[in-house]
Amino acid sequence: MPHLSELREKFKDRDLTVVAITTADDSNPAASIKNFVEARSADLSIDFAMCESDVMNQAYMVAANQQAIPCSFVIDQTGNLAYIGLPGDLDIVLEKLYNGTWKGQRSIVELKAIESRIAKLTELLESDAEKALAELAAIEKQHPHVVTMRQYILVKLSGLVQVGTEDELKTYFSDLVLRLEKSKDAMQLATIGGLVISPDLNPRQIMTAEAEAAIEKSLAIDPADVNNKVTAAFAYATGRKLDKANALMDRA
Repeated sequence: MPHLSELREKFKDRDLTVVAITTADDSNPAASIKNFVEARSADLSIDFAMCESDVMNQAYMVAANQQAIPCSFVIDQTGNLAYIGLPGDLDIVLEKLYNGTWKGQRSIVELKAIESRIAKLTELLESDAEKALAELAAIEKQHPHVVTMRQYILVKLSGLVQVGTEDELKTYFSDLVLRLEKSKDAMQLATIGGLVISPDLNPRQIMTAEAEAAIEKSLAIDPADVNNKVTAAFAYATGRKLDKANALMDRA
């Protein structure tokens, strides 16, 4: 949701409307939804809606054969459904919609192809991190918008902790933390912190103090949010800081 709020601010002069919709049921009771909205609405510049039946779920998620959440549905300026997919893709989709370069299904195919290229680099990281970073740079040069994609961020950060210089890692990680703090993206902030403190993913163990600080910053964004606590606990567990991980899970 912080990412959606960031997008709303980014495109507010272009009349973008963002509505977060959920369905109330036994596992997601209306009282909990209302408490969440009351606690977070002041920090998020988006609208909230709650459906008390399964109508919206059937009309959107089931009709589109979508199981994973969160899932985004983008309605274009003409009222047509332009895109269905992960919120992480919306920076690219919205920019193209507003500048007139979104070509419907063709653009969707191109986007998925870029995502596939980046995903394959995850495997290459294990055998040749330098080559993976070089190929990622080539993708970025061809498609500059990929720098906001979560998969891009994780691949680049993973490569830098393995073979980048300390200055390269410090610059990229510090910029990431500032951006994620500004957008209040607690879960992504904890995720990148967990990646850098992990002895398996970061065998040189550089920037680990800064990574642990990033996890703490993620918790400070919304101390009461259970998902934030679980994500931070997982991050600490990857860094083998089990006491902190277990304490967070107990609080969650």
